Amino acid sequence: MQAFQELYSLPFFCFSISIWTNLFLVNWRCNSSYHALKWGMVDAEEIEMEREEYVGTVVPSHITGKPIKQYPNREKRRAQLASNMVVTVFITVVITLLGLVFYLKFRLRTNALSTGDSSDIEEFALVLADAINAFQIQLFQLIFNRLARYLCKRENHRTDTEFRDSLILKLFAFNFVNSYLPLFYIAYIKKAIGDQCSYNSCLTELSKSMCIIFVSRLLIGNITTYSIPRIKRYLRELKESKAIHSKKITPNLSEKLANSGRKLKESVQEMSVIRTATELGHSITSLGDTILSNVNELKNEVENMIHFDRNQFSEPEKQFMLDTYDENCTQDYNEVSIQFGYITLFASATPFSPLLALFANYVECRSDGWKLLTAFRRPFCKDGEDIGSWESIFQIFSFISIFTNVGIVLYTSDIFMVTSTYVRLWLAFCFIFLAFTLRHITASAFTRHSSDEAEIQIKRQNYIISKIFDRVPDEDEELDQVLTYSLTYSLLLTHLLTHLLTHLLTHQQNMNRKLDKLNEKRRRMTINQKDVGFTKPGM
Repeated sequence: MQAFQELYSLPFFCFSISIWTNLFLVNWRCNSSYHALKWGMVDAEEIEMEREEYVGTVVPSHITGKPIKQYPNREKRRAQLASNMVVTVFITVVITLLGLVFYLKFRLRTNALSTGDSSDIEEFALVLADAINAFQIQLFQLIFNRLARYLCKRENHRTDTEFRDSLILKLFAFNFVNSYLPLFYIAYIKKAIGDQCSYNSCLTELSKSMCIIFVSRLLIGNITTYSIPRIKRYLRELKESKAIHSKKITPNLSEKLANSGRKLKESVQEMSVIRTATELGHSITSLGDTILSNVNELKNEVENMIHFDRNQFSEPEKQFMLDTYDENCTQDYNEVSIQFGYITLFASATPFSPLLALFANYVECRSDGWKLLTAFRRPFCKDGEDIGSWESIFQIFSFISIFTNVGIVLYTSDIFMVTSTYVRLWLAFCFIFLAFTLRHITASAFTRHSSDEAEIQIKRQNYIISKIFDRVPDEDEELDQVLTYSLTYSLLLTHLLTHLLTHLLTHQQNMNRKLDKLNEKRRRMTINQKDVGFTKPGM
């Protein structure tokens, strides 16, 4: 480790880890979009159904008026508040136990310094504290996983996505403290409060502590993965075997016990009429043999109930006795996220952590394959657009890793020990700015083509759906329809105007005829009046 520090290559390794994490997440996002498009899972969360466990009062919807289930927001907020309090209590317990572990470590080191033999005791104290911490991490993680699922069920979420997001948030909040707080203490807090680091280097202590915790988690995780499903299967088979044997053995056992009781009663009655000591000895021997035979028969019957043959079960019965697999893969994603955090947050302390993760992932792949094939029932497929909130968790780790690695290089290690605090702050600012710039450039350069292809395919798919299912007309059809409607309206308007003009002309002609008749009538009346005026003088 000292040689590695003297090479001054640690900052460049931090830059490479930062760029790799960003490229990994961007490439994952592109592949997720491709597979969602391939399997028709685009916008699958928008049409998600309600959970079967969702409880609510059936009321008419305020939007559509259709009957829907509705759970009071007050009850939901109360359940969420209770869940947050439980999570806070567990985090407080973890912090308290962590303080006790480091206090034990401090006391062991102090006793070693007082006795003068500090090297072996200090090494033992470090290994013991890290081993206890690794065991505590696994134990509390196992307990909290079950508790978090129970708390999410009490919150009564409507959809599987809401349930899964709430569970992921609780697991992330607890596991972040449970898994990484010891390493944060060694890297940043220990030197600040004046606690002496082991091996005269906080970076060396941090590296060894992370290796011990990482390897311990790998061993304990695989042991539990292999043993717990087998134990559950054995208990289920034992329970079923007891139920089968009890139906067969109980009548025989009752009959044998009744016969034994009669024999004992007869032996006692014979002893009451015995006269000599010889007869008494024979009676006692006979009574002892009877009791011993009854005990042996009872022992054999009990052994038949305990020891069973797996071949007595049919293949469907054996499959039914297996444990059910988590369809949301919450436990597997949780393990991967914790490992990703170890690699990214403290990469500068353990440059060989990617190799450890590679080996751990190979072992995990083999153990998961065995687990799916032999230890669990056949899982049902479940639709999903992406990995959900786990992607946000990975992005948070990738973002925080820039600051943690810069802090380890500039503060925890001894590379920049001779520089002042002001210079270190400026170097931290430059490192962070350069890291974010390189992340943006590399992400834009390597992922633009694939993301553009996925976006084009999604738009094409939405266009085809709108044409086939929504009956949206094409642009040419719309133009033809507009022209047809315009021509129809024009013809109709022309017909109406023609009819109106014809009516007006007809009306005008009728009026003219009426006027002509009226004028003709007036003219005749005028002529008649003139004729009458000429005839009056002759009379």
